[in-house]
Amino acid sequence: MDQRDSIILTPKNVQALRTLFNVAHRLHNVLGPSWVLVLETLAALDRTIHSPHASTQEVSASVSRLSRDTSGQYSDFHILSSLNSQLFESSALMNVAAVKSLLSALHQLSSQHISGNSQLSGQQIGSIAFSVERMTSILINNLHRVESIWDQIAAHHLEVAVHIFVLTVSFIIVICNATMILMMATNCSLPIAPTHNYVIWRLIR
Repeated sequence: MDQRDSIILTPKNVQALRTLFNVAHRLHNVLGPSWVLVLETLAALDRTIHSPHASTQEVSASVSRLSRDTSGQYSDFHILSSLNSQLFESSALMNVAAVKSLLSALHQLSSQHISGNSQLSGQQIGSIAFSVERMTSILINNLHRVESIWDQIAAHHLEVAVHIFVLTVSFIIVICNATMILMMATNCSLPIAPTHNYVIWRLIR
């Protein structure tokens, strides 16, 4: 879909998304590979929430983004955005296997866009950014067991950084800052593989 096209969430869309969040919360420890299906929907929701052309059915899509953000009529967007964030924050309550499955699904979501693609659409970059941001959220909320998930997150972030040259400089800085700050916050010596050292060298060269 062209990013300039109007996107309208109907009441049924909103209810379906609420149900999806509820199911994901209740079954998070048994979703396994099915996480990727959930994440594809959530990544699309994330793009919709941040689109200036999106609205709920009750309000015209021509209303400005600023008006939407300050209007109670757009509470559905705020609620869905909050539920989206809370799902990843609640990873702190998942068992380690479930968190690893969630991370693997996020990796899969972004990898399908960066493998062999030199030019990416805004939608593809949005999916990659979604994965990076959600992985960082998972890392922040799982510092108590960071050793168990660090390798997955570091490998993904560095893979994105070395392959996606079309991303803005600010986005690359977010990736680097998130990983370095969180390493210091954990106050533990997390190993960095030789290949990771090479990627870091490429980034700061």
